[in-house]
Amino acid sequence: MKDTCLDFGSPCKKIRANLSSNLSGDWYLADINPFPYKKDLMAVLSDIEQGYNFTILDGKLAHTQQCNNPEHNLSDEIRKVVDTIKQQYYKIAVFDDRSNFLMGQPIVFIIEPEVNYLVYPDHPHLNAFSLRYGIPTSICYTDNPSLLGTYEGEDRILDALLFATEWVFRHQVWLETRKRYGRGIWIGKSLEPSITQDSWLHLINPKGRCRCGSQKSYEKCCRNLDLLSLGPGPVRNIPQFELKKVKKIEKDLRMLLSHKF
Repeated sequence: MKDTCLDFGSPCKKIRANLSSNLSGDWYLADINPFPYKKDLMAVLSDIEQGYNFTILDGKLAHTQQCNNPEHNLSDEIRKVVDTIKQQYYKIAVFDDRSNFLMGQPIVFIIEPEVNYLVYPDHPHLNAFSLRYGIPTSICYTDNPSLLGTYEGEDRILDALLFATEWVFRHQVWLETRKRYGRGIWIGKSLEPSITQDSWLHLINPKGRCRCGSQKSYEKCCRNLDLLSLGPGPVRNIPQFELKKVKKIEKDLRMLLSHKF
């Protein structure tokens, strides 16, 4: 992929594509590898974990002397997985959403490797798919769109790409801690993903890993408690035909965009 749009450190290009009536318009595709340079890795992990400043240079997370972190300590849980976190490219797609689906923010999808609730039912920072709007699982890179600014156009997309770069690295850390401890650790600030009752993630993947870290399937662990927490309502099990629809929406997104990178 060649750089064809935006002042972004990783290869990025703009296309027009039509996935559905709600996802028709401008898309921005980027190959990102946010893994910090070796000299910065420990400092960046510490800055994220403790809420200090860091920066993004050439598409990678980087340490900044203005971080204000006096010691760059790491928790034992993160220190034990540092050597297992590896560089990996992620293909991401950003849709310039002009509706109010996610409070109007650009919607960011991971195309490769596949990252959604069908693969990771215990993921803490994904926005659930919407059967109603035909929108696949997206990443929860912010729950405060005002951080993207009030401006229009590609500056807003660039900010979304920068937030997504940070999200992918946190996701990589989450994966490695999930492998080691059974329950992943999301470093830094936790956000509030968009999960609505019509797309309640665990009801469509009851055999997936329970998010509590018990190593049991969801249906044999916390599912009944979550059902009770939903209160009275029509949604208890998503029918098979709707599950197939969800899988098709996720598959169509990858098929439409993966060959365009």
